[in-house]
Amino acid sequence: MSFCEVEVTTNPSSIGQLLDIARTVERLGAVQFGVWDSPALCLDPWVALGVLSGHIADIPIGVSVTNPVTRHVVVTANAIASLSHVARGGVYLGVGTGDSGVYNLGGRAGTLADLRAFVIAVRELLESGRTEIDGKTRFISVEPRGRVPIHLAAHGRRSLELGAELADGLILGLGHSADVVEPVMNIIADVRGRFGGRAEDLVLTWNSGGIVVDENPGAAVAAAEWLVASFAHHFSRFGLQGKFVPDKYHAGIRELGHAYDLRRHGNAFSHQIDDYRELAEKLGVRDYLLERFVIAGTRAEVTTRLEALAGRGVRRFSASVSDAGEIVPGLELVNDLAG
Repeated sequence: MSFCEVEVTTNPSSIGQLLDIARTVERLGAVQFGVWDSPALCLDPWVALGVLSGHIADIPIGVSVTNPVTRHVVVTANAIASLSHVARGGVYLGVGTGDSGVYNLGGRAGTLADLRAFVIAVRELLESGRTEIDGKTRFISVEPRGRVPIHLAAHGRRSLELGAELADGLILGLGHSADVVEPVMNIIADVRGRFGGRAEDLVLTWNSGGIVVDENPGAAVAAAEWLVASFAHHFSRFGLQGKFVPDKYHAGIRELGHAYDLRRHGNAFSHQIDDYRELAEKLGVRDYLLERFVIAGTRAEVTTRLEALAGRGVRRFSASVSDAGEIVPGLELVNDLAG
């Protein structure tokens, strides 16, 4: 692996926007490109990925992430198997319990038991064409071209353990500050060891929201700091136990997460961005969440941060964008460091 790598996900509202972002991402050296599964907010991911397969040649594409609540396991397995035959750079499948893709349809996130069953069934369908669901055999006829990696989104200890047991990779939503990385790595190593696997064979992608670079002092942090509200939401929706958060921050993180508007997930109004910034500061959790989740600053500051993270074993990041220009400075810096 390079010094650091970035995978990019997006919530496209048009095919033109999707292709603009995807071409920029591929040109700048992203290692993977994903489309959100959030029906109320963006293009259908499978339609988008089908179009995308004709324009992206060198990197894997996939859905990041889908869920067991709104997507049937057979439909999902068939979709990713079908995509594998036209995606020249390969495919991957991101899965989680469900967030904006579920809540904006009036539903609730799935349980970890739902997610476990979903992952096992999808894997069996992709590998053998058959699985048992509620005592009945379900099947697909399309055989994927090659093995499909499954990456599981983990925002707490139990989902972390589930992903380390079953998945090929983890999309880590627990942050990457020094006090978090060590226990996360220890849990992964323990679970992998118990199930006969090696921790180093699991792809770890640390959610950073983005890598924001701006040579104007303070500008990058100002542009990125509203993201802490989104992290607070993901982080606290099922409670903060087992998430390595000091007690003094619990109430503030819960309140900030509750204030986050999922109807504008990934595309907040300017007044909401200002409100999130002010609320995080007022609740006393801004600096804590920035240190834990966000990578932003001047080129020198971000380089120093990435070097420190690499020293902890944190080398691959996930960045979400809604505009091609958002990712350019960060990916260019990563390219320079990797080169």
